[in-house]
Amino acid sequence: MANYPHLIAAFEDVATTGGAPLADELRRLSELTGMAVTHSVFSKWRRGERTPPPEALRYMAQMAVAAVLTAEGIDTLTIPDDALDRIAAALTPPPRQ
Repeated sequence: MANYPHLIAAFEDVATTGGAPLADELRRLSELTGMAVTHSVFSKWRRGERTPPPEALRYMAQMAVAAVLTAEGIDTLTIPDDALDRIAAALTPPPRQ
């Protein structure tokens, strides 16, 4: 069972499941945020040196919430995907205006 110390670690684990390159998700984060999310930027988020923008936090939470709940012993197979998305949205700040 994985132990996720924070959202960034959980997202990174989910994003690279099965050997998928993190770069694919960094491109997606770049599209969502309108900023260049490089490995360097992501590393600063991971180390707590910078805070990701709300759009990035929401996307990472949407990807990671099921993994975090499963790691804590909660069966997420019976939870609808849209409910998991609402949970992620409720735990993140609103998008920037």
